[in-house]
Amino acid sequence: MPLDPVIFKIGGLAVHWYGLFIALGILANVPLARRECARKGISEDLVFNLAVWCVVFGVIGGRLYYVVQGDQGGLVYYLQHPGEILATWEGGMAFYGMVFAVFLTVLVYSWLKNAPFWALLDMAAVFLPVGQAFGRLGNLVNGDIVGFPSNLPWAIVYSNPNNTLAPDHVTAYQPASLYELLFSVALFGVLWCLRKRVTVPGMLFALYAFLYSAGQFGIFYLRANPMVALDLRQAQITALAVMLATLPLMAYLLRRASDPGSPARPAADNEPTREPETAPV
Repeated sequence: MPLDPVIFKIGGLAVHWYGLFIALGILANVPLARRECARKGISEDLVFNLAVWCVVFGVIGGRLYYVVQGDQGGLVYYLQHPGEILATWEGGMAFYGMVFAVFLTVLVYSWLKNAPFWALLDMAAVFLPVGQAFGRLGNLVNGDIVGFPSNLPWAIVYSNPNNTLAPDHVTAYQPASLYELLFSVALFGVLWCLRKRVTVPGMLFALYAFLYSAGQFGIFYLRANPMVALDLRQAQITALAVMLATLPLMAYLLRRASDPGSPARPAADNEPTREPETAPV
């Protein structure tokens, strides 16, 4: 990987590959959002206004979670250099922090706007893997997500001397960011195919949370992150907690959808579609 993490500089302003790919990930979701708004009968203005807040708080949440969950030395460093806590252009984002922030943002926005909470979360479940895939392209250039040293044909040497995020410039590492990119693309494909079949509001988001966590649990065995407990890395412990939390959530959503005495849901949670209805999943 010979690329410099910085594409070019204009005076004191540096344009990074990481920031470019995050921007492209946001733009790639625009046509998907328009299509889903039309299918679900939800206002585009409502969704795009929400998306702005999700991007802002999602990036902040992803960065803060990265800082907080870092090993002790890393956390001490950021406490000593608070100006770098939000320096997302230097790499370093924890996607779980972004997911948690998006969940809370949708919750508050839905409450303030009287919008269909579960329907909006289901839409977010489709968009999140797309944004993550583009973000991993930035990680691939930065070298801030690597696996163990390897002699595999696709192992990567970060040879650019200006790359300060890579562990070194001579060792080949397994491209853990590439593995996560491929998993994100596959996860998007699964959710895109299921979005018309899963008719229980909120279930698509629950499936996303479970499948994403299962993928993270497995992929982190290939990442050179420190163990924290039970021979597991921090992200694996978080993944287990999320998977366990989604099980009662799925049970609640199924019971809510099948209970005739449950409170009426907003119309957009039951939006009619042009496709024939199928049994709830």
